Amino acid sequence: MNIIPWIDSIMQFRGTEELTRKAVIMMIDYVYIHKNKTVDVHFRYQDEINDLMTITIQNVKKNEEESA
Repeated sequence: MNIIPWIDSIMQFRGTEELTRKAVIMMIDYVYIHKNKTVDVHFRYQDEINDLMTITIQNVKKNEEESA
């Protein structure tokens, strides 16, 4: 069990090859359909994942600079 609950929620669907009702309920916050028929899907934890990716990229760059 992870110390960050949202990571546990994501990890239970790792390797999933089909969209299930449970996955939709757990992973999608909302779907917005525009008048021009485009669709925006907002995933739960989207902000947290973006923050984690930013931190990871910064750490990789820092490590590369220190290794050079």
